[in-house]
Amino acid sequence: MVECFWDKLSQKTQNNLLEVGELKSFAADELIYDEDDMYASLNIILSGEIQFSKTQPNGHIVKFSQNLVGNVFGHSTVFLDTPRLFKAVSLEPSKILRINRTQTQKMFARDTAFAMAIVQNFTEIVEHGLFMVTDIVKPNPLSRVVKSLLERQKHSDPWIKATQSQLGNESGLSRLQTHRALKKLQERNIISLAYGRLKVENQSALESLALED
Repeated sequence: MVECFWDKLSQKTQNNLLEVGELKSFAADELIYDEDDMYASLNIILSGEIQFSKTQPNGHIVKFSQNLVGNVFGHSTVFLDTPRLFKAVSLEPSKILRINRTQTQKMFARDTAFAMAIVQNFTEIVEHGLFMVTDIVKPNPLSRVVKSLLERQKHSDPWIKATQSQLGNESGLSRLQTHRALKKLQERNIISLAYGRLKVENQSALESLALED
């Protein structure tokens, strides 16, 4: 879990950032950044909700939204000089404090507390990423079933003809583990179950689970 970045800063540091940064307002559904944008800036979400998405090699767009008020994104564009990895869109009227690369690096050099907060925040992101890698190497039952469903869906959309035993064999799970995973998906209204088949009711939620795991 990545903790709130803004709340960790002192009032003095917050004021300094507000002074050197650019406060940007975005309407609902307005584009903030697109994938591969090269504009380098650190971005602190002061209000609203931001949705991130990524276009996968097969053309599917995976959306994953969180209420990120107080959190920060854009580290790699500032410190690694890389393009944006994700598309960012405001889900509701939002305000973002945008600090360009030069100002970010100046703050990093002169404000130890700010530098430590950035390092801690980035470390939390890396740690979260390592947990995701661990899950990929050794997936949990839900992750395995989700990946199996997405693979089968390439050939049957939205109905998937498969028994729980078939899905279990494909996923390397017992029938009980498969049953529990499918019930979780059903309880979240992501799928509906019928005899010998199932239907995907919420495609974006299923793809988001695959990305998280």
